[in-house]
Amino acid sequence: MKRSFASSAGPWLIGGGLIILVAYHLLNLPLHGPSVDVLAMTGGAVLGYVILGAGIYLMGGAGRHGTATPPLPASERSFALKSLHSTETVIDRLLSEYSHWLESATADGRAWVAFDQLVREIAATYLHAAHVRCFHVSAEDATLRGLTSSDENKTERLASARSGILGHVATTGRLFVSGDRAQGELVQRLADEAEQKWQLVWPIRREGRTIGLIAIGELQTLDIAVRTLCETVLRLTELVWCHLICRVELDRAQSTDKASGVLTRDNFFSAASRSLAESHSEREPVVLAVLALEGLRGLDDGGAWRLRDSLVEQTGRELSRRTRSDDIVGRFSDDRFVMLLRRLDSGLGRLIARKLVEGVQNVIANGGERTVNVSVRIGLVGSGFGQTELDELLVAAFDAAERARRENERIWIDMDAVADARSQT
Repeated sequence: MKRSFASSAGPWLIGGGLIILVAYHLLNLPLHGPSVDVLAMTGGAVLGYVILGAGIYLMGGAGRHGTATPPLPASERSFALKSLHSTETVIDRLLSEYSHWLESATADGRAWVAFDQLVREIAATYLHAAHVRCFHVSAEDATLRGLTSSDENKTERLASARSGILGHVATTGRLFVSGDRAQGELVQRLADEAEQKWQLVWPIRREGRTIGLIAIGELQTLDIAVRTLCETVLRLTELVWCHLICRVELDRAQSTDKASGVLTRDNFFSAASRSLAESHSEREPVVLAVLALEGLRGLDDGGAWRLRDSLVEQTGRELSRRTRSDDIVGRFSDDRFVMLLRRLDSGLGRLIARKLVEGVQNVIANGGERTVNVSVRIGLVGSGFGQTELDELLVAAFDAAERARRENERIWIDMDAVADARSQT
């Protein structure tokens, strides 16, 4: 970069001023023979004034010759100054906002929807950003899912985590900034070919892998000040993102049964009571199901403890996989699992129960000959048109499971008992 007139004038001003001061100092000393030349000192003072004048001339000529860096337009200058000011205080302000949010955030799946909204607000406030999207990165199936996506929609088409500019950032873990030549021409071309244009894509990293992405479609500017601010905001957001994951994982670990991965009995009571109250307020039907694994004691007696534990664990996973995010699944005892299924009538509940039995039977079959005496049964009870309390539903569902055992049926539902009573009259 060329030096401006203003920067060149500095040495002239300083040099001229120093010569003048030295000359005046010497002129005021008494004369002691030929060692002091008044004429020379007077000439030095004059020379100092000339040099000082040259510096002043250069300072004044900086604007006329146009070689100085032109000032930013008023709008960009105010935004840059705001960015610089924000960078100095952004850590304190953001940590305060995040801390306040974390105090009120729930440690469950709904927290991600609220967090997505928080990130959008932060980006809009501090970065003047628009079109902000946040994604979970799934390494298992190499897909991207928005933080606001619902787990209920199993048929939702998810974006690939291995294609396009988003896939590039997810796979490599490297930040993308549109127009940054240091990234290489091919990376920019990859971004330009995408249907959705992103100006900045930030990877959320944890334990050496990408677990999320923050993609920004529009930024007012990406000068040095704003880019520094951008990195500060996004790094703090990355820390809070990872902190929220830890909170969700800790809550899950404290509330779930270690052997099966579903809720413990106490936590099932708490979660199911809240869920049932919501269903009552919205006039929604529910179905409560009790699944029994029969024959586990035989595995214990035969010394197949690891196989028994594996059956319990895989059964819990199968039930979690086949139920929705707002269904409540818990383990009540060694061989009894309980499920509160929302927005289901008894007829749909029977269809769901068939799929559950089929899935758990496949788990049992994978155990080979040693699990031949293990079987699965389900007892169901529906709320119908009333608003039955949780304890009553549980008692009825356990009775239905016992009735299934006595009748040697895979599935027994409360409507079956009603049908039997009618047939006997």
